[in-house]
Amino acid sequence: MQKILYLHAGAEMYGADKVLLELIKGLDKDAFEAHVILPNDGVLVAALENVGAKVKVIDYPILRRKYFNPKGIMEYFGSYNRYSKQIAKYAKENGITLIHNNTTAVLEGIYLKRKLKLPLIWHVHEIIVKPKAISDFINFLMGRFADTIVTVSNAVANHVKMSRYVNDNQVQVIYNGVDNDVFHVVDASAIRERFGIAQDALVIGMVARVNAWKGQGDFLEAVTPILQANPKAVAFLAGSAFEGEEWRIDELEKIIADSPVAGQIKRIDYYSKTTELYNMFDIFVLPSTNPDQLSI
Repeated sequence: MQKILYLHAGAEMYGADKVLLELIKGLDKDAFEAHVILPNDGVLVAALENVGAKVKVIDYPILRRKYFNPKGIMEYFGSYNRYSKQIAKYAKENGITLIHNNTTAVLEGIYLKRKLKLPLIWHVHEIIVKPKAISDFINFLMGRFADTIVTVSNAVANHVKMSRYVNDNQVQVIYNGVDNDVFHVVDASAIRERFGIAQDALVIGMVARVNAWKGQGDFLEAVTPILQANPKAVAFLAGSAFEGEEWRIDELEKIIADSPVAGQIKRIDYYSKTTELYNMFDIFVLPSTNPDQLSI
């Protein structure tokens, strides 16, 4: 039996979280045993356990912008070495035979590959353009240490291959796809009522993590004249920030409060039933300011 250790960047239920959950849910349990180590507790823990994964929480560092400074770099590598040793101990004790790094923000799989001589699959969900030094650094690490790089779209694959660090034969494209049993048209009247939105209102919405490139500010700038011209229209934003980047929410809330159409804008944090939101939207907007992976 192949014992796979998945290392992931969080424990919420956004895109890469759901992909990991569906991947493990679909494993042949007679052939594969799934172990997952997460950097924090969250809704993903119970969800993974419910589909048969063995889950452990170890507070290992995730490569985020907060580390992109001299002090942050020292803090990151100190934590990286300390917690990677704990992960390696877990891998040895549980007879792990394969490492799966899920997203480019997780680098601990490199330590395990070097220390335990285990094969490493690196699952890439994002296109990192800037800082270019970070993009080059991650591509170098993937090219140097990954046995296989799985990308979620040709767009991601092409970006990775364009670097001089990755060989074409390392890269395999596997789209996430859309589950038609989950994403289908339903009556949205109840969800509109829940959020205090009129049944005949035009709802323009977006669902995304609040980070440096998902484009919430651009979305609001673009939608403002539409709301001004259509008093019954509503702009709806759903999504939370990474831990340590809550200031982005504060900035977004201030932009909304200062908007001339603040009364027509609704914002919520993470919402588990995203299919309800998509059914509520008349227009869905994807305002990413960096190239988007488009993994469906």
